[in-house]
Amino acid sequence: MSIRGSAPLRRALYYPNRALSPGAFHGYGKAGGVTRVIGLTGAIGAGKSEAARILTGLGVAVIDADAEGRRAYVKGTIGWRRLVELFSSRILNEEDEIDRARLGALVFANPQALAWLNAAIHPLIRDRVTQALAERREQGTAVAAIDAALLYQAKWDDLADEVWVVSAPPELALARLTARGMSEEDARKRAAAQGDPEEALRRADLIIENAGSPDDLERSVRQAWEERILSRQTTDIETSARNHRTRNPVR
Repeated sequence: MSIRGSAPLRRALYYPNRALSPGAFHGYGKAGGVTRVIGLTGAIGAGKSEAARILTGLGVAVIDADAEGRRAYVKGTIGWRRLVELFSSRILNEEDEIDRARLGALVFANPQALAWLNAAIHPLIRDRVTQALAERREQGTAVAAIDAALLYQAKWDDLADEVWVVSAPPELALARLTARGMSEEDARKRAAAQGDPEEALRRADLIIENAGSPDDLERSVRQAWEERILSRQTTDIETSARNHRTRNPVR
């Protein structure tokens, strides 16, 4: 069963897949290389971006899919040309760059337009994220994270070794969004555009419940880090040392 609400710290993390419980090792094969890749996702207002900030503070190389998306359609790029062809120059500002507010107002009110946008841009974002991961591996980065609200919807989860979903009750998420100045109507449209949040919860390797304070979230993310990453790294080191001793016994 899923643990929700303002539960004690030990119950703020939920492992829907018991095969991937704390300390379990399921290799680096899915994403390749030696860099462990976390897919970080969650519905709008759940606290995903704050969780990404905490992971950055722990030394994780966080790749922001939204930022990569903005770079994918700067003026003159393939993405820019695709969007202008789809939606015309009405989505451009005075500098002929894509105006995100105009584009958002258009696509979040029209499911078909949103589908066109995603079909045009998601492959470009995937390419950019894949390249960013390759660069992190070349740099010898131990752990990277893909921060993406649409990780499952865009089918980018195969780039990650495991997926962490940040979750919050819908009305609490709505309250957070309106507190930031977003209208309730806009917040509900954007939440609806992300699809059914329960789907991500069913597929997640780890759910981080965020119904408490920012400090509660930080403790939960740090706990997840210790249980999912640090314990695994310790196990890997110990296994490597045992294998080395087996191959090179002391005489």
